[in-house]
Amino acid sequence: MGAPVVAQRGPRYVRDVSVMGMCLSRVGAVALALSLAAGCGGDGPGDGSGGDINLDAGKDASLEVFDVDPDGSDDADALEPDTLVDVTDGADGDGDVLGEVVDPCLDDPGAAGCGCEDGATCDSGACLDGVCVAWCDDEGACDEGTACLQLGEDGEAVCVPAAALFCRPCVSDDECQLPGGDSVGKCLPYGADGAEGSFCGVACGGDEDCPAGAECDAGQCRSLEACVCTELFVALGAETVCAVVNDFGACEGALGCVEVGQAACAAPAPAAETCNEIDDDCDGEVDEDCDGDGIDNHNDNCTEIPNADQADLDGDGAGDACDGDIDGDGVPNDQDCEPYNAAVYPGAAEVCDGVDNDCDGGTDDAPCDDGDPCTTDDACVEGVCGGTPGGCDCQVDTDCALPSAYDAACATVACVDNLCVVTTNDGACDDGNACTVADTCAAGACVGAALTCDDGDPCTDDACAPETGCVTTPAEVSVACDDGDPCTDGDTCAAGACVGGPPLSCDDGDACTVDSCIAGFGCATNTAADGTSCEDGDACTTGDACQAGVCVGGGAVVCDDGDPCTVDACDPGTGCVHGAHTGACNDGDACTTNDSCATGTCMGQPLDCSDLDGACGVGVCVEGACQVQPVGGSCDDGDPCTVNDSCVEGQCDGQVLDCSALDGPCGIGRCVQGLCEVEAMPCGVSGVRWHVPTTAFDVAPGGGALGARGSAGHAGPVGESKGSGLSVRFGFHAGSTP
Repeated sequence: MGAPVVAQRGPRYVRDVSVMGMCLSRVGAVALALSLAAGCGGDGPGDGSGGDINLDAGKDASLEVFDVDPDGSDDADALEPDTLVDVTDGADGDGDVLGEVVDPCLDDPGAAGCGCEDGATCDSGACLDGVCVAWCDDEGACDEGTACLQLGEDGEAVCVPAAALFCRPCVSDDECQLPGGDSVGKCLPYGADGAEGSFCGVACGGDEDCPAGAECDAGQCRSLEACVCTELFVALGAETVCAVVNDFGACEGALGCVEVGQAACAAPAPAAETCNEIDDDCDGEVDEDCDGDGIDNHNDNCTEIPNADQADLDGDGAGDACDGDIDGDGVPNDQDCEPYNAAVYPGAAEVCDGVDNDCDGGTDDAPCDDGDPCTTDDACVEGVCGGTPGGCDCQVDTDCALPSAYDAACATVACVDNLCVVTTNDGACDDGNACTVADTCAAGACVGAALTCDDGDPCTDDACAPETGCVTTPAEVSVACDDGDPCTDGDTCAAGACVGGPPLSCDDGDACTVDSCIAGFGCATNTAADGTSCEDGDACTTGDACQAGVCVGGGAVVCDDGDPCTVDACDPGTGCVHGAHTGACNDGDACTTNDSCATGTCMGQPLDCSDLDGACGVGVCVEGACQVQPVGGSCDDGDPCTVNDSCVEGQCDGQVLDCSALDGPCGIGRCVQGLCEVEAMPCGVSGVRWHVPTTAFDVAPGGGALGARGSAGHAGPVGESKGSGLSVRFGFHAGSTP
């Protein structure tokens, strides 16, 4: 028996089956078993192309039509007798069966391996990459040809074939092999040095073992095109290491499947290294030598300006090329007339050395002292200080007068080596100021500490007069003070005396105490009676009352607002709070799905029934279920040989085009692609009528065997043709034309 052929469901189609040189129109799909010799025309079902079948005269042949029941059985009795087409030669008529139609998805369209759009059409409830998949059993076992695969760390386990891992992003061979699988896949690098990432291959012996768009390379199928992320790879969280490569280097990143389609490499593009604290060229080094002076930034004392000599005059760690104060004298280079001389800068003391020390444009322009007490008019000439002889101060002590900057009690003057020399002491003295105390000598002057005149009375203003000492006057009215009475508050000064203010409030704000003020003592607190109403400071309690002087909270505040889209809680500081809830909910509408809370309101998405839309009906939701609502009007049933197509009860039907006007003795009128043509038939065949097919078959057995396409119709045979020892009976619908 030939190999099974999957029958396709869909629009009607017409094929010719030739018997005794006569091509019969057949429509639809039924199972066929036959033993034939050759095809009608060039291409035939034997080569998988469909077409006509020719039964040569004298050949043993039989044609038998089988109905394919929904339960998969070939039960010829299920058809009316006149729906069969028999071909016999009167010889042995053994009726060998060469092939049969088998469609595993007709009986169970939701079985594993059948096509799907979503899990709702699959028996398992799981649709992966457009194909129904089965769940692994409790022991992780699967049907033959598949193996159990866990979808992510927390995902379910499904049964998939080894080929399903082809082109999966990977980092090791383990990710390319199913547990217990026979096929050994490897993680193959793509691109130069694997820059495009690594993806799973599958074992192969040749290109014919590989999926379309792939070739067999060293025993592994390798894709000729860029691998893309499938639903399976997204569920697995598949990821590989990739790189962006250019003239500046190569930067690695990750290429992961987060959605179906082509994934991009998440790596930065290499760039020329700049001083930005970033490894721009991805060579593992950051800002290696920014100024190009041959010294690594980590060791370079000036990274912005080339300075191979690393000169650092002031030793502050900043190279002279970058140092804003090269000599370290505290003056910026652009303001220093000698930036390489720490002794020369604006404000420096001018000395007699032939240098403009203070940068004022003049050299040695400050007074100098030649150190000789017996010279006068000392001056600096060409860097040397000298004076005119004869400038001695004194000969004896009486020739010297104490300078006015010194106090006589703290200093003396004497003639020493012709110079008047002042000698100071640090003893006690009197500076003549009544507002100072503990006067002592310091650097030749008599200095005392300030006298404190504060008498501690806020109602007096205290001052000191150098001639007499401390002076006291009444303070201004309303200056704050304390009259000594603990039961008055806001005491103020008046005429130099402290006057008590209004009575002191002893209320401590505690409802569980009774407060009062006792003269000479101040505020006193007693316990309030139990049951006194109070507030415990917790907004989440109600009915608070005093117990033994302490405020005790009552019952809990009820914060439930009855809204499923809020999270109700109580904040002790503010009371009830109602935060938005973002979880699932039920909006009470059966025609919405995915109900969830949004901004505190339960809302759902309208149920999409558009997949039921058609020319003669629209999909609508009724009480939570999608159904077709018929619509009227014109339509197109897809058959060019019908006219006046219109919608009737949700179906598009047309009237068969009448071509009987072309009927003749040697031909009949028939419709071909919407046009009436005469189809020749053997003269002498009479009483033949075309029929409207009701059951169709399409058989194309493999292995080179012949096949046929045709259909069965209504009512008994109305014509017969005999010749060459063969007889053919036809079942047609009387009075109809194609």
